[in-house]
Amino acid sequence: MPDGRNAGEVYERLMATLVNEEVGSLMRPHIVVCSSRDTAMVCYSGPYPDGLSALIAAERDARQVFDDLDLHFQVSPLLPP
Repeated sequence: MPDGRNAGEVYERLMATLVNEEVGSLMRPHIVVCSSRDTAMVCYSGPYPDGLSALIAAERDARQVFDDLDLHFQVSPLLPP
């Protein structure tokens, strides 16, 4: 069993790896998914070059919809098939 110092180093390496993977994921193309909670309607926009661009588009689109529509906007990475 690793001692406390080794366990701390392992934890730090693991956290650094996870952070690097997540940051890398944000740099990949993303889409915006808009779905209605009242109907089965789902639509997509994009792809956007990165997660931040998709988030900005989702925020812009959410501000433009009518308040009486129950729409949900989500940003998702565009993953290979």
